[in-house]
Amino acid sequence: MPGKQSDEEQVETGAAENLAEEDLGGLTAEELRQGQEAALELEDMMALSAQTLVRAEVDELYQQVRPLGQGRFGRVLLVTHRQKGTTLALKELPKASTSLRGFLYEFCVGLSLGTHSAIVAAYGIGIESATSYSFLTEPVLCGDLITFIQPKVGLPQPAVQRCAAQLASALEHIHSRGLVYRDVKPENVLVCDPACQRVKLTDFGHTRPRGTLLRLTGPPIPYTAPELCCPPPLPEGLPIQPALDAWALGDCGGASSMTFQHL
Repeated sequence: MPGKQSDEEQVETGAAENLAEEDLGGLTAEELRQGQEAALELEDMMALSAQTLVRAEVDELYQQVRPLGQGRFGRVLLVTHRQKGTTLALKELPKASTSLRGFLYEFCVGLSLGTHSAIVAAYGIGIESATSYSFLTEPVLCGDLITFIQPKVGLPQPAVQRCAAQLASALEHIHSRGLVYRDVKPENVLVCDPACQRVKLTDFGHTRPRGTLLRLTGPPIPYTAPELCCPPPLPEGLPIQPALDAWALGDCGGASSMTFQHL
């Protein structure tokens, strides 16, 4: 969830604009330019979204049906529009743990990704109440992938193959937008049906433009790429790139109980 800096890392938001050509951390100049453009686009979207926030209490607009998920800094609710009856998912982030900028950033990243079959669709409605910020997405009702993974067994081979293919496609789409997801784990993969035929990636609070400088300042989590577990190659940090997502997708099977051992 956005709003508070992770204990494990320091991030310099925005692409690394002043790196020397030989210090691009594995990025090409074109890749770095793409990340810089994504950062500028997000800043423009955030400025516009800040001006168009709906200022109202959530309960005035939507009726809560049931919780869909709970995180450290926020929650996701299944709601219906009080007038139209439309069913939606609402992500609510308390102001006590989320800055306006942190909220706008996650909100706009979701919008910037457009439509993809394996990414939760974001709707362009942001809400500010007295105590929270909220935005709306499509509802995905079968929970996250971690609830489908049996201890010491994992997922059946066909489900593993389907999930891996869909997640790889979602990450490729994110990378094509000049962004790096940075939070691949089964808790962020929502399941669309009981047979686990379709999944969708969600939660973009850690997504950053390619080339953003990143330094690990605490113990690495299990699916952290090895280049982040060593002393940083650059004093300012490592310019992040899609390879971090590729490592996490392959490694989180053993580290986060997302068992892809059949692949």
